[in-house]
Amino acid sequence: MIERLHQELKPPENPLNNFAQIDFFKQEMEARNQMLTLNKFLNEFRNNSSIISDTFYGITSSQTKCDNCYSIKYSFQTFNILNFILKKVKEDKNKEFGEENLRNNVINLYDAFYSQYKKENLTGKNMLHCNNCKVKANGCVLKNIYQLPQIMIIILNRGKNNKEFIEQFHIDEILDFNNTPNIFCNIDNQSKYKKYFLCGIIKQIGSKEHFISYYRNSMNQKFYCYNDISVSEVSVENALETVTSQKESENIIPYILFYHYRY
Repeated sequence: MIERLHQELKPPENPLNNFAQIDFFKQEMEARNQMLTLNKFLNEFRNNSSIISDTFYGITSSQTKCDNCYSIKYSFQTFNILNFILKKVKEDKNKEFGEENLRNNVINLYDAFYSQYKKENLTGKNMLHCNNCKVKANGCVLKNIYQLPQIMIIILNRGKNNKEFIEQFHIDEILDFNNTPNIFCNIDNQSKYKKYFLCGIIKQIGSKEHFISYYRNSMNQKFYCYNDISVSEVSVENALETVTSQKESENIIPYILFYHYRY
């Protein structure tokens, strides 16, 4: 009798409602799996933290999706140096915006972040081996920055002996990810550090292994050049200067950048 009343009183089946419920529960499960993975990672990270990790280490996340079973695997890892391969940055910007844009605009750090943290399709030789459905399948990886560090160290990788990318690269004195569209960089809203100012530069001079450094004094905001035993005050323009030439002895190439977050 109760079963009969149940059948008479329940609303007629609506396939759309069923699909909506399935989609809702699927999203809930994915969010739960992501949160469990994140909490486990953060617990391990906090248990092994120090003033070094708190200052210099950021966190990246990735979502790997299988096109065969539609499962998503979440993972998190730390980083303390961002290594931007400038040749690849240029290639990615060319694919996204075209050669005309490249002719009119020098590539910059926002382009580098976009190149490093974007959706990557896994096809052909790079097909995904899915642990869920146990087969090789097409898929994609969405890379994301979950948390930026207080002090960000960036390597401008120009290839072997700085010879593979002898072109201009624009160095931003201030990096502000608060108002930057996600097309440039996937930075999670959880990241509490989003605005940075340039505080140090290491440059390679000429073709020999001669490096000089520039440091911004936090008291007067002026740059100082440290060249072997000499120290001299320089302008911001001088600190940011880049010289690229076919004559390697004339090159002045920024190699490592240091950014500190702004309050």
